[in-house]
Amino acid sequence: MPFRLPKLSDIYFKEIDNSYSKFKFEFDKYYLSLMVGLDKRELGPEKDLKRESFVDHFPEKFMDVKGHIIGLLIDAELDRRGVSNNDRDRIEGVILSIVDHESNNWLKKEGINILNQYAVGGMSIIWERIPKHSTLEGFLTAYFQEFFPE
Repeated sequence: MPFRLPKLSDIYFKEIDNSYSKFKFEFDKYYLSLMVGLDKRELGPEKDLKRESFVDHFPEKFMDVKGHIIGLLIDAELDRRGVSNNDRDRIEGVILSIVDHESNNWLKKEGINILNQYAVGGMSIIWERIPKHSTLEGFLTAYFQEFFPE
């Protein structure tokens, strides 16, 4: 099951994609949207995903954070489903419904679907909270100020 970008990403990132400072990988857009969706526990509808996939595995650049992303997905799903930290059976059930260490991306079809929906939710939040930017630097500055201020 492949990774699919939110439909809004093409519109939102169009100016950046046409500039000199564009994203190197489509997965960068996906990752930034996904992190917001997971952090805010916001699932978007599957109908808001692009029809075509852009990759069916974690790119090499993201291999070091693959486990972290899956861990965040499990945490978000346990929270969203209201699973208590003491309910080992339900925790195991959620993990087993999402994770497959035999697949090239360590996720089952349901896990990829849910991950893609968190990317949609995150993209919707980005759309609402951060005006479009014409440069990658401007967007990233606004992104981190809005969602991960320190």
